[in-house]
Amino acid sequence: MTLPRLHAVVTDAVARSAGFLDRCAEMQERCGAELAVHLRLRDTPVRRQLELAECLEQGAMETDGWLVINRRVDVALACGADAVQLGLGSLPIMAVRAMVGDSLTIGASVHDLPTADACRQDGADYLVVGSVFSTPTHPGVEAGGHALISGVADAGLPVIAIGGIDRPEVAGVLKAGAHGVAVIRAIWGTPYPPDAAEGICAALTNRH
Repeated sequence: MTLPRLHAVVTDAVARSAGFLDRCAEMQERCGAELAVHLRLRDTPVRRQLELAECLEQGAMETDGWLVINRRVDVALACGADAVQLGLGSLPIMAVRAMVGDSLTIGASVHDLPTADACRQDGADYLVVGSVFSTPTHPGVEAGGHALISGVADAGLPVIAIGGIDRPEVAGVLKAGAHGVAVIRAIWGTPYPPDAAEGICAALTNRH
């Protein structure tokens, strides 16, 4: 498993924005194997989710990147995605593994070391860990900081840090033990998302 270092999380609002697929295609071209487009759609009809996923998976295949589908194992299998991301309200990891075998990498979203240990024992391949810093996406959630990353890294799985992370924070989260980062606003909240994605990829891979 070659886990990409930058996970660009796509919300419903982002997916509805004008030119979304074109911007994703440019991001995939610029970042290549270091980019995972993470489709996290909660209100979008499932047929539309599949349409978007099929387009994004084609771009991932052409650039050696990944497509990650949040929760919807059926969509991930139907479009040939690289991974499915599971959270507290998702199907259990072991049940998903029984369904998909080795056809999908399984990520698990965790907020503490005990949950990380449990997910590792259940067969997760990597962990998305947060919130690292305060973020409007999860108001009222206490941020764990670098200590959360280093603690969860002890579970022995690759860690993707999430929550309030932008390019200036990349070095610190990597030093704390993260393999990479997952972001929303740091890409989609900027004037031109492909530029932001390329900049974060450069920071993650020590390119300038």
